[in-house]
Amino acid sequence: MQKYEILTVEELNNSKPWIIRFWTFNHSYDEPDNPVMYNFVAVRWEIHDWCIYIGQEDESFERTASIWNKVRDIHTIQLLVECTPDALDLYRFS
Repeated sequence: MQKYEILTVEELNNSKPWIIRFWTFNHSYDEPDNPVMYNFVAVRWEIHDWCIYIGQEDESFERTASIWNKVRDIHTIQLLVECTPDALDLYRFS
């Protein structure tokens, strides 16, 4: 998995809307004993909130972001993106 710096509110404020981070990760999202490669895309929206979308490994990162299959589990979010508490407060769960 690509290693990024800690996501901060400043980075979110300074990022243009759309994809801010992307990676493929071997993750047991649905079945703990059967990890699968997934694409994950962190997207920043117009109002400086952000979220992570999950997709199949063979999809492009743009397609993963456009399908809107959002990661809503806070533990998975924290596993995937190391971020400050203020940045996590801006996560779009809905």
